[in-house]
Amino acid sequence: MIKFCDKNTIPLDFISTHTYGLKGFFDEYGVKKLRLNSDYDCMVKDVSKVRNAMTELGKKDMELHYTEFSSSFSSHDLIHDTYQNATYILNTLRKSQDYVTSMSYWTFTDIFEEAGTVGDAFHGGFGLVNWHSIKKPTFYAYSFLNKLYKSEIQNSDKSSWITKDEKGNYAALIYDFTMPEFEKFDTNRSYFIKDRPDTSKGKIQLKLDGVRDGKYILYIYKVGYRHCDANSIYIDMGRPSQLSLQQIEALKEVSRIKPEVFSIELNNGLFELDLDWRSNMMYFIKLSVM
Repeated sequence: MIKFCDKNTIPLDFISTHTYGLKGFFDEYGVKKLRLNSDYDCMVKDVSKVRNAMTELGKKDMELHYTEFSSSFSSHDLIHDTYQNATYILNTLRKSQDYVTSMSYWTFTDIFEEAGTVGDAFHGGFGLVNWHSIKKPTFYAYSFLNKLYKSEIQNSDKSSWITKDEKGNYAALIYDFTMPEFEKFDTNRSYFIKDRPDTSKGKIQLKLDGVRDGKYILYIYKVGYRHCDANSIYIDMGRPSQLSLQQIEALKEVSRIKPEVFSIELNNGLFELDLDWRSNMMYFIKLSVM
């Protein structure tokens, strides 16, 4: 397209394309045996490949928009409902951010009729929320990204964003992505239809130097296995096709995030926080000046 436009003196404002994290063919109805690509950086490589091609063709600074991307191209893939999906998406966004102008997650809700309507409460729909408006873990990945401040602080951990504002407030998003341990004949459906607990990865420490002394409010938000993870509770319920009003309210309550809140005082310009670390967990930490 770039070559054609250059040859024919046709204005070209941007490049747009899509990418998904699966191997295989398009599967509109979720009937094929789909499985996450074993290379969990596959979408990052797609993005960098397109950017490199644009650079080689003299379009280094042209806008590149991924108007669709997700872990799966099927609207019936159970990975979309899981806590693992949230950190998989964060991993892709973090490593792709230097190559793209925008990446649009496909899509906001499970209300999606291209392949016909689906009655099941959690059927692997594309959405950040299901059709009862129950928030999935990936919803919070985007919610946390939106709450980061504009000034990013360089840090030694590649699976995080550390930010601050002009008032001396800090916000950090820290995550782990661990690839699911598929057996030989597993598919996304056979794997994610079951309860999949996380595993301990010890402790991590968030350390910020040069913080102004004074009093702060510390907020700690946590999302992961059975933390804002309605899908695991839905599995406990026996994956009912139709939810009662009581079950809907119970799952909404499970998916509602509740931060730990502390009042602290810093006196030596240093903030340190030790955190339990588990597979496919994400933390959003906010340090607000009192």
